Amino acid sequence: MSAVTFNQHSPLLAHYDAGLAYDELLDRQRRPRPHYQALYDRLLSLPADELNRRKSAAEFLLLNDTFPFSVNYAATRMSEALNAIAEFTDTRKHNPIVRRVGRLKATLDYGQIDEVTADELSSLLESIRAQCAQIHADVHQTYIAYPVDEKLAVLP
Repeated sequence: MSAVTFNQHSPLLAHYDAGLAYDELLDRQRRPRPHYQALYDRLLSLPADELNRRKSAAEFLLLNDTFPFSVNYAATRMSEALNAIAEFTDTRKHNPIVRRVGRLKATLDYGQIDEVTADELSSLLESIRAQCAQIHADVHQTYIAYPVDEKLAVLP
């Protein structure tokens, strides 16, 4: 494995800089650390147009709000459905599920793929997954598995 730097071989990553933070990827001489060597070599082997294609695909699949299989489209439909349920059940004002979905939608509506690094993409995807799991659990608890006795007690 060669000990080259991003600046020498990849204009795409020429401005990569971890600043004062500890750099997991590169050592002080801007050589890849052993545990990142395979990723480093793979990045160098990809042409810039392939990296741009992959970036565009990630942006489309995550942030596009009109493509039916994108995360943002699904979050939009989820928001619309939960808002309708909340209005119908008169729980809009104090509904934490609607607020959670709103936060997820804001992340997706205002997110910019150019601002997300490869490491942050994993964190972003994990955050989206965790938010969806929490929303699912809340919807199940609130609308499906609620205690029947509690709801019957409110009826006239």
